[in-house]
Amino acid sequence: MLAEADLDAGPSTSSEPPLKKLKRPGGKKHPVDLPGAQESILFGGEDDDEDVQFEDVTIPVPTVQTVYRDSDDEDDDEEDEENEEDIQFEDVDFGALQSVSESHGEPKKLTLNLSAHTDVTASTRKVTVRRKPITKEEKERRVSIHRTHLLCLILHSALRNRWCDDEDVHKSLRPLLTNKVINQLTPGAHLPQFGQTESLKTGLQQAGAIFRAKFQITERGLRRALWAEDPKHLIDYELPSNADSCMDRSDFRKAAKKMQGSRDVGAQLYFDPLVTGSIWKPKSFEPPATDKENAMSYVIAFETDGTAKDVTRRYAKAYAAKTRRLRIETATERGDDWWRQALKLFGRRWPTDLDEIEDVELAAIEEREPMPRNVADFKDHPVFALKRHLRRSEVLVSEAQPAGSVAAGSKAPLEMVYRRKDVRVARSRDKWHRLGREVKPLEVPVKFLPRRPNARPGDFVDDGYGGDERDAAGTPMFTDDQTELYRAPPVIDGRVPKNKFGNIEVFVASMVPEGGVHIGDEFDTAARASHMLGIDYAPALTGFQFKGKHGTAVLNGVVVAREFEDAVRAVMDGLGDMEAQAEQSKRALRAIKTWKRFLMGLRIRERIWAGVDSAERAEEGKQLVEKAEGKGSTEDDGIAAGGGFMVDSGNEDGDEPVRDDAQALLEEAASDITEEYEMEDDGGGGGFLLD
Repeated sequence: MLAEADLDAGPSTSSEPPLKKLKRPGGKKHPVDLPGAQESILFGGEDDDEDVQFEDVTIPVPTVQTVYRDSDDEDDDEEDEENEEDIQFEDVDFGALQSVSESHGEPKKLTLNLSAHTDVTASTRKVTVRRKPITKEEKERRVSIHRTHLLCLILHSALRNRWCDDEDVHKSLRPLLTNKVINQLTPGAHLPQFGQTESLKTGLQQAGAIFRAKFQITERGLRRALWAEDPKHLIDYELPSNADSCMDRSDFRKAAKKMQGSRDVGAQLYFDPLVTGSIWKPKSFEPPATDKENAMSYVIAFETDGTAKDVTRRYAKAYAAKTRRLRIETATERGDDWWRQALKLFGRRWPTDLDEIEDVELAAIEEREPMPRNVADFKDHPVFALKRHLRRSEVLVSEAQPAGSVAAGSKAPLEMVYRRKDVRVARSRDKWHRLGREVKPLEVPVKFLPRRPNARPGDFVDDGYGGDERDAAGTPMFTDDQTELYRAPPVIDGRVPKNKFGNIEVFVASMVPEGGVHIGDEFDTAARASHMLGIDYAPALTGFQFKGKHGTAVLNGVVVAREFEDAVRAVMDGLGDMEAQAEQSKRALRAIKTWKRFLMGLRIRERIWAGVDSAERAEEGKQLVEKAEGKGSTEDDGIAAGGGFMVDSGNEDGDEPVRDDAQALLEEAASDITEEYEMEDDGGGGGFLLD
């Protein structure tokens, strides 16, 4: 390719360590032309017009660079597929749930047969139903649905929070409190701090007892959204007949007056007594793990001003070990950032002192959470880790000290528990190179990943010292402290260093060579500008697009010497202006041809009406106007009958629509155009213009 291109002014210099498993297939050339104005127009056959033409600039096409996935990349994908169960997507039989909800009718007689029960239990233990793992596409779809559902629940809670501040609702509930309870809820300032606290506790307990005695649960509230094994299960699914009917503010006011509704409405009218009947016992608020229809994954606290805050850590018993695995933060790579942005709309612009105190309290609660006692809870735990749960690309630092021990059972051996901060991520040389770092000389790998079982005998695997590691223990892995920032060879005398493919690798900004600059461009405008200026440049390889195990290089812009940056950008702006001008010329040419066709039609019409008297033309036009005005009211009625749309008038057989008189007169009306055009009769053509 370099021999065919006349622009290469010297030999290319290598700027990166030896590449792994790279092949150089024949690249298909794609000539790049500046879009001109000789493109065919809508009205063909009229090629006597002058087209706008620009000179085409052909630049050398860079060699297509390919790469195969590293073993550590494949391990990451395999571990992602194996860890699908960590998201805790619960599958459910909707038919069974519906039958259970509808079975709360009259009591039925129950017969127990213990002998048959033992046989059934023995047979069911032998059959283990394993849930089919979900695919990567299904996981992404479920995460998107989970986010949408979560936003809907937040907005639903914000709306209910406004209803709770309604004055009519307060007027309906205030008579339930006696004077004694009101005095206890508002203790006097003469009481000491302890006395005021005890008075408030007593008042809340009595108010909760009154509300619990008065309110009746008559409807079904919200339930946890579960996933169906088969989409067919959702076809026949119907909402229960006793679903919550409180849909607007007026229904909420009626529920406050009647003191009946769903448990959700009761919790909104008075928060806790319907469930636990306790005060200041946040840990008792979490439902049991056996309740599939109610899982406390998110607890959002709203205030009267509409602000909200995530206070899940206050109410969850094992937030880091169990609850955190059900949330969006662990479902995706940047889930915590998404959750922070979602709650930012409901946060205060400037936090108050109470907000800071509450943040410190929630952080202290999370820090005081004890070490899990279940081995499964250590997986992806933010504080503790077990060796058995480390990913293949994770290692413990050499100075890591055990923080405790745990056993999988009474007879199982003890396993050492380590701090998550002592876990490091190890990567191969090529992976570190794509992150803009290189392994220091003579560094000892912290571990070796086994070779891929489907590795071909001819594949070259670099061991970092210029040799082939196909006979070694596996792919060497290094941690971050064993690497340093990669420095590409500098740009000297305007010459940009390139690899053997004629490109330069710029995976991160720090990989741009000293004395050079990266001009990003998704199209080839930067390369065309550099080629027109006659300066040396190198297409910037910014990553690989993988399809399976095969990856194709992604080129974005070029790298040129810093002293040529302004010139390249100026030429890029000029090329952009030329393309915009060419597009404008195409639109103008298309408009001119449209007007030309319209003018020719007017001339033909004038030729047809040339022998008609002027008085007859005026009389015909007057009748046309009168009939058109008479049809106005009928036309308006037709629009109204069509619901605001024009109704086509057609015959009953479904043939072409029948034209009304006004439309026929408009088409056959006499022309009011005078003889301002010279009509030349060539003696033929039947009254039409001949080419």
